[in-house]
Amino acid sequence: MKASHLFSLPGLTLCVAGCVGMTQIQQTASQFDTAVHTAATTELVLFHEVQAGECNDELYQGAYRVAGLAPDRLDLSQIDLTGDHCTHHELTDDELAIRQKLLSTLTLYADTIQALSEGKGNLDPTAKEKALAGDIKSLATQGKFSSVEKSGAAGLDAAVSVVVHVIIDRRVYKDVTAAAGAVQSELSLVIGELQAENRNDAQGLRSKYGSVNNEVISALKLACERGGAGCFFGIASAHTALDSVIVAPPNVDQLNKTLDAVLAANASLAQPKSAGAVAEVSELADRAQQAAALFSASK
Repeated sequence: MKASHLFSLPGLTLCVAGCVGMTQIQQTASQFDTAVHTAATTELVLFHEVQAGECNDELYQGAYRVAGLAPDRLDLSQIDLTGDHCTHHELTDDELAIRQKLLSTLTLYADTIQALSEGKGNLDPTAKEKALAGDIKSLATQGKFSSVEKSGAAGLDAAVSVVVHVIIDRRVYKDVTAAAGAVQSELSLVIGELQAENRNDAQGLRSKYGSVNNEVISALKLACERGGAGCFFGIASAHTALDSVIVAPPNVDQLNKTLDAVLAANASLAQPKSAGAVAEVSELADRAQQAAALFSASK
């Protein structure tokens, strides 16, 4: 099942014509904003692939059970080829919604950094940004983000609340340096939890791959014992089926390195001479582009 391509790689290119008249910190903040948005979009692709992997696994498990039935007991009524009736248990729709809000915390923060780089005339969040930040703050107050905590660390709700405060009350922070410095430790916690989730997701998908692989091999053995073209086409179909269950581990590694780069770029923005963050933000943009390309090509 192919994931939707929700991002555009050309958007990650360095400023050329569009940056005429911009200061260095404005260019750097703009690139930081774009790269964080792309990283968040790629993260969301992974979450959708986790749900798709569970649905594919459910389909193939059901197909294997049917394949083992005697002809007079065949019942295909429980096989859903569309996936429309798949129920997500490992990452429920409610849990996915919480993770989307966590990613929105990162993107709204990146938008804030860009706004602060542009000066006092563009500080107030838009009505849409305020509404989204308000929703995130409400979830944090209710302790909803604790469900994302996979690394054993606590305090994710409190960390999100701190970041949201910077997003909503931009006038409290006079510039990019002050805002970036105010949330570095909180961003570290948020990103650490996302990385732990990514590793768990990759492990779960690999486990499904092994389980389905064993069952497919057993089913293929039956088909090939009968001989003929069915054996060949069965093997070809099995390869496609297995590919739809797993996300390649290098993709997750690259995504986690991108999240590390977000932290490194923000730490550089927090330095008194944040214009010197060009190298770190460029590194972030490169890694975000690589991660996006990997997930775009993998499914």
